[in-house]
Amino acid sequence: MSAELMAPPPLTPPGAEDRPPILVLGGDADVFLPRSAMQETADLWRADLDVLKGAPHGLMIDTAWRDATAGKIIAWLSDVDSRQEVGRQRSAQ
Repeated sequence: MSAELMAPPPLTPPGAEDRPPILVLGGDADVFLPRSAMQETADLWRADLDVLKGAPHGLMIDTAWRDATAGKIIAWLSDVDSRQEVGRQRSAQ
């Protein structure tokens, strides 16, 4: 196995002016990633974090969670759009 795969270079998140809205979405029944890893990822990327109660690791492919996951993403995108519209209105004043 390649050494680069074992120890990838550290990630550098974009600066505030270049950072798009980011959502980290996980499940509290994920057996691969603990909530602390989800929080660490959200903190690194200055992202919103949403952890679905009872949801497993494969949120997007698990048939029981696909609709709930999509609903969370759609609601988050709508909220982001609303916040950006408020920001645009404030900038125009």
